[in-house]
Amino acid sequence: MPALAGIENHRHDMCRSPAGMSIDALQVLVRTSDIRSAGTDANVYVDIQGSLAATGKVFLKNANPDCFERGTTDEFEVKAAGELGPLQQLVVGHDNTGQGPGWHLEQIEITDTKTGQTWYFECNQWLDAAQGDRLVERVLRPTLQNPRSSRTVYYVCVKTSNMLNAGTDARVYIDIKGEAGNSGRLFLKNASVNTFESGQTDEFQVPCRTLGTLQELVLGHDNTGLNANWHCELEDGRIERVLKASLTPPSPPPAPGVAPARPTVPYQITVMTSNVSGAGTDANVFVVLYGEDGSDTGR
Repeated sequence: MPALAGIENHRHDMCRSPAGMSIDALQVLVRTSDIRSAGTDANVYVDIQGSLAATGKVFLKNANPDCFERGTTDEFEVKAAGELGPLQQLVVGHDNTGQGPGWHLEQIEITDTKTGQTWYFECNQWLDAAQGDRLVERVLRPTLQNPRSSRTVYYVCVKTSNMLNAGTDARVYIDIKGEAGNSGRLFLKNASVNTFESGQTDEFQVPCRTLGTLQELVLGHDNTGLNANWHCELEDGRIERVLKASLTPPSPPPAPGVAPARPTVPYQITVMTSNVSGAGTDANVFVVLYGEDGSDTGR
């Protein structure tokens, strides 16, 4: 199997079989997430389980002494004593040792080197005894489609309240949750030096796999910096909150005797003017959007 570009092709025989027994060789690619502190110093293991057999717990080692760093892909070879059959599930974990044992795993890809079949095991979660659900071992189910092939960019707009000391110097993060999974904790960064200032609106582009219909958003910060408090902080002192998804922005209650306004939905409209001589215009351009119920936006 050809080596992947940008990946050092260090391999190590994990399991050896008795003489005369067939060996099922598996290529294992481990992708550590590209988020802050995603890497781990702990010893990572897998148990690859097929319809016929399992490898048992195998610690992943190769010639690279610094595996499982943030944003890297590490390659290993696991040799099973016998045929595993089609893969059913993968147990992955670590021994919680080292200075920084917490690990955020994006996904693991396992290829049968004899047949060329690849199974993808998506995680996008922390394996960390100090945060989240505090689990350092997870059971992952396979898919034959690479989750990385269906990625998108989510546009995130954050408005800090316009009140005294509403801004924060802390690092703000989100975790987008949809019907197809969640993004994992993503810290919000853009080209601006001073984000999340009082009365300020900040926009971010968040590359992520497609999550389907969005269900909720976890919003929080790491409580660092000279002034960490933020107006989104709850009154009980929590620095993280869960927000339910809605297709319409919240509206203030109507004044007494005034009929409630119809909910509004923002649409992003991209207009491409033709690339021909004289195609542009100095006139005021308008659109009218019509809905299936007969309503329209007006001009």
